[in-house]
Amino acid sequence: MTSPPAPARISSYRVEGLLGDGASAHVYRCLSSAGQAVAVKLARSVEHGPVLHREADYLSRIDSPRVPALVERGQTADGRTFLVSSLVDAVPLTAWHDFSRPLPPVIVGKLVLQLCEALGAIHAAGYAHLDLKPPNLLLARDGQLYLVDLGSAAPLLEPLPRPRGTREFMAPELYRGQPPGPATDVYGAGVLLYQLLTGRSPFFPNTVRGQFDPVAVGEDEWRRLHCSQAPTPLSRHVDGAGELGALGELVHQCLAKVPAERPETPALLGARLRVLLLS
Repeated sequence: MTSPPAPARISSYRVEGLLGDGASAHVYRCLSSAGQAVAVKLARSVEHGPVLHREADYLSRIDSPRVPALVERGQTADGRTFLVSSLVDAVPLTAWHDFSRPLPPVIVGKLVLQLCEALGAIHAAGYAHLDLKPPNLLLARDGQLYLVDLGSAAPLLEPLPRPRGTREFMAPELYRGQPPGPATDVYGAGVLLYQLLTGRSPFFPNTVRGQFDPVAVGEDEWRRLHCSQAPTPLSRHVDGAGELGALGELVHQCLAKVPAERPETPALLGARLRVLLLS
């Protein structure tokens, strides 16, 4: 997906550079008229406006230091919607770790604990995030983690007309047409946990995750993998994986096909991680 040249301005905001791209929008680093650095998400077209309005509605109800706050929303002269949020001095998780090797469990635990805090705030506002891919996790130099991009988010326990999110991280119930609950995001966090601990995908054990192209896997195959195939045991990838013990069991519980068999909420997942890794 190619990006057009960055505009010089978006409404009253001066564009400094491109931060990222998505299916429905570009995200730019900008300066306000008062000189404040912000992130501005600009719809790719007029037709993508409702997606950004929905995201702005969700952000306005979320109160968490781990989710950048909404500043304002608006419309450009050509009718494209934009939303402005606070800018954090952080990089995508993929810029910090290439997912080609395992990370120490204590580091993984500290990252995912912060993710659980962000998810807890999003769920408290009544929404599921549904897109926990690494580019949506931003890591600051001091180790603080932030969760961005609610473009795929949806109200908890309400049916969706079609699955949302990145296929590699989508829970089985989304493919089955069931409404998302807190455990839906626990599944996505479980995929991330697995990748951080092993450097591999739960379903492609012979390929290093950093060299794996999930886009090349078709939707029907992802559906089959998430709904029917058991993840590869962590012991296949991690030296001394037996020492992980209960942690390995917890990761596989997060990846259970049935939501009721996972930790019920991110708070419960975080509590168990804290006991296992940080006590």
